[in-house]
Amino acid sequence: MKVNKLNSSHYIYYFLILVSFAFGFLLSIFKKRNPSVICTAPKINSNISLIFETLDQQNIKSFYLCISYKEYKALKANYKNILCVIYPTHWYKVFNSKLIISSHSIIFHTFINIFTTIYTIHSGHGIRTGSLKNNQKQFKRFYYKFDEMWLISDLEKNIYNEMGYAKNNQIVIGYPVIEKISKYKKQNKKTKSYLIAPTSYEFKNNIKSKFDIENEKFLAFLESIAVQNDSKIVIKPHWKTKLETSIVKFISSSKYLELASLSKQDDYIQLLANSDILITDWSGIYVDFLALQKPIVFLNNLPPRDVPSFTKAIENNIINRIKSLEELEAEIINEIYSTNINDLKDFVFGKQNYDNVLEEIVNKVKEVITK
Repeated sequence: MKVNKLNSSHYIYYFLILVSFAFGFLLSIFKKRNPSVICTAPKINSNISLIFETLDQQNIKSFYLCISYKEYKALKANYKNILCVIYPTHWYKVFNSKLIISSHSIIFHTFINIFTTIYTIHSGHGIRTGSLKNNQKQFKRFYYKFDEMWLISDLEKNIYNEMGYAKNNQIVIGYPVIEKISKYKKQNKKTKSYLIAPTSYEFKNNIKSKFDIENEKFLAFLESIAVQNDSKIVIKPHWKTKLETSIVKFISSSKYLELASLSKQDDYIQLLANSDILITDWSGIYVDFLALQKPIVFLNNLPPRDVPSFTKAIENNIINRIKSLEELEAEIINEIYSTNINDLKDFVFGKQNYDNVLEEIVNKVKEVITK
């Protein structure tokens, strides 16, 4: 968890977490662990939520641990067994579990590894797009702490190997989102819907991009395309992106633009299913969309500030990036797309079978918690 040094409330929140963590651990010392599972992430995503929901459906006692109190309040309305890091009794449930599954890092992971025997699994949330080549410090600080690393395909395993990953804890298990999304159908077949979902716009040197969804000129350009073929353009900002009020008002006032509303994870899956085309840049959302075998347009956007380089999952000879507004308009209006989706799907997933991924995950979880 990162602390904003300029925000005093972050220090108070982190102090509450530390106190709750300590009390939760003390409460758990004299209790025998239950065969339960904790799922967690900095912000709930399609992969971890699907695992959490599936375990619950299979009557495996599972909880979702929120890092953010705001997310905790939101999820409580749609899910049961939701925990938050600021409550000692919730940490007590964490320490009394047998397994933690996380799509990202685990808070206090080193302590958990040293003072407990809780098994930890990294589930991922897509494919590795940012490169960590030969970054053993980062591997040790994060990935090496896990007992298992679940990867979505042989391509991802090759990526980690090429980056110099040295620990033998990798398992190619597949990607459960693919299994679920392929079963969803478009709800409104009369209206064409284009989804634009870029990654975080924290550009190097604060340089702005011509494809910036926080720019009214670009939004007006998207609106003009939608007017031409009477379609709808749905905008899904990256979860780190905070749109200004003026941008939200601009989108809301347009008949052809719409801001994606995702109150629960099924909304995200349905959003992809409802979309005829995905427009993105460096975001791993394209991996989810590949299951639908619909066109994907890749923008030649500036890389995010915190990503020094990319892996071949997002930077390869198959993906052709659009460099101008004119090119973007031509691809959408003429419906002639420069990236071959079938080739990209074969490249990312290979011969991996995605029909029974969730069943395999359930079996692995049962194996761990019944030991």
